[in-house]
Amino acid sequence: MCTLTGNGLKDPQWALEGASDPVVIPVDVASAARALGLEA
Repeated sequence: MCTLTGNGLKDPQWALEGASDPVVIPVDVASAARALGLEA
């Protein structure tokens, strides 16, 4: 998910150029928890 405000709304390409590649995870709660560091 990406949220743009201010100048990012005027020039979204600027935000995309500075962003790293997205992290792709399986669609399940356990994988999401691991990716967010919520699993012990």
